[in-house]
Amino acid sequence: PDSNVCNFQYTSFDNLVEDEHHYQAYGKFNFDVTDNIRANIEVLYAMHETPLQSWAVTGPNQFPAPQLASGASPGGGVSPIPATGTGEQSRFYIPNTNPGLVALIGQINSANCSGAVLPYGVDAASCAAGLATARAGVASALTNGVAASQSVWRPIGFGGNPSTDDEHAHYTYKVDTARVSGGFTGKFDNGIGFDVALTYQKQDYNYNLEDLAVNRLQLGLRGFASRDGAPDQCTASETANFTSNAGNAAMGCFFFNPFTNAFDESLAQVGPNPFHIANSAIPGFNDAAAARADVVSWMSAKQYNEISSELFVADAVMNGELPWELAGGAIAWAAGGQFRYDRTIQDPDVLYDANATPCVDSPPFGDGAPFCPTTANGPFLFNANLRPYDVNRKISSVFGEMLFPITEDLQLTVAGRYEYYESQGETFNPKASIRWQALDWLALRSSVSTTYRAPAATITTTNFTRGLTNANGTYRANDLFGNPDLEAETALTSEATADLLNVMFPGGSATGNCGQAAYADVQARFTFSGACGRANILSYRTQYINGGKVKTSGVDFQANMDVAELWGGDLTAGFDGTYLLKYDEAPYMIEGFP
Repeated sequence: PDSNVCNFQYTSFDNLVEDEHHYQAYGKFNFDVTDNIRANIEVLYAMHETPLQSWAVTGPNQFPAPQLASGASPGGGVSPIPATGTGEQSRFYIPNTNPGLVALIGQINSANCSGAVLPYGVDAASCAAGLATARAGVASALTNGVAASQSVWRPIGFGGNPSTDDEHAHYTYKVDTARVSGGFTGKFDNGIGFDVALTYQKQDYNYNLEDLAVNRLQLGLRGFASRDGAPDQCTASETANFTSNAGNAAMGCFFFNPFTNAFDESLAQVGPNPFHIANSAIPGFNDAAAARADVVSWMSAKQYNEISSELFVADAVMNGELPWELAGGAIAWAAGGQFRYDRTIQDPDVLYDANATPCVDSPPFGDGAPFCPTTANGPFLFNANLRPYDVNRKISSVFGEMLFPITEDLQLTVAGRYEYYESQGETFNPKASIRWQALDWLALRSSVSTTYRAPAATITTTNFTRGLTNANGTYRANDLFGNPDLEAETALTSEATADLLNVMFPGGSATGNCGQAAYADVQARFTFSGACGRANILSYRTQYINGGKVKTSGVDFQANMDVAELWGGDLTAGFDGTYLLKYDEAPYMIEGFP
């Protein structure tokens, strides 16, 4: 039965410490150009690589399209099970001709719960209940085959991937970073100081994942798998569009056996598998066993992606003193400008590109039909395909700051910064602060300022990244979309021996609103296996949004004390902390609900 809770212990496939390579090279050169000008150059290169991360073959987040028109699908897929509701995908189907299923039914019919020790520590009562449940489904399985669970089934579990040396799936990651920076510091003859610098950095992040193709897995369950690289591929033309010659090894067609009787030992290292069948007279069983490694290799594919980023920054700062003095000294000033350019490119390979290979039926895994306008998450079982993007920002800014030493103990600082974000607007943010050294051991300060933070360019596109979130006891796909309508974050901050920043938490959400018109937009964010309901969640969509206004108040405190001179040095003690008085957030709306 489908319990909706995945109990697969994937840590059997993990390494405590992965093999990693880290290399860094850094060089710095400083020299005097003149008596008043000094130059500096810095060069950095770093490479970090995980060449072979161990992973378990994952379970399904995507499913085959139905053969006949049903749900929201026009048909043309490879699963005989209809789609339901508004779904474009159906379920994985294991026909009654799959030799692994035939063998399993025989094992169920001949099984018993007698004996002092049962496999894997199962007690007699649990064995009896489980065996009764299994036998209750035997008649239907013999006649109709079985549909795999959409939430807890894994086509390859503890048996591991037979096509790799260690029977694990493997991911790889590599990051290359190069940075060069240079500039000049010095003073003009009139005493005005300057600091100019240029910085350029480029980073390339390359990784590849490994996953099963949905269509090829379903074809394998039905007896139409091919061996990877074999000349006699099982094709649609010689099987009447995959309706005849299932499991005909002479034509290069093989069954994939997803059941426990297919492997001899669990990678969880609990001893030999008592349910393994080494040889069988069941038609196609031995052929499937002999071809298993090549079939899994044929069903598997690598997903390659490269994310490259560039950053260029030009800075210029000047500083000096005005010819006027206050009681505490001369008025000091600083002014400068900055130009920043950043660019990020995501470039997945063709098989991992949602534009080039959007559907489970897209070539080379299918004939391209049916198309999938709603899902469009690619052809793979677990990992969603990515949308390529190329985004950049140009930001120009100028700033100024003045220090007024009113007395030796009282100082006022006034500053302002103007920034222009190409295609995102402009902002001016002033700041004023005052500091009073009231006693030798006590200083009081106060400040007020505004801040502005524009959203990163990568989250203002319509692309999404797929993560995993525990939903109702098992991990479900969570697609986090960007939002072109994101606005910049702004804040007003003030201090006076206490820090005032700038959430009211909205009411909790209720359940049981499936099918209600008022909640249609919220329901549309979820994909269900069957009817709308918490137990049937397959995946859901989230999106970056602007939150509500936040106002907090609290007290910061800090104290330091010189204790004594000790062993040629100074021993000091101190403490600091923050006490939060209030944290209020204004409610914000998600699909019309606070």
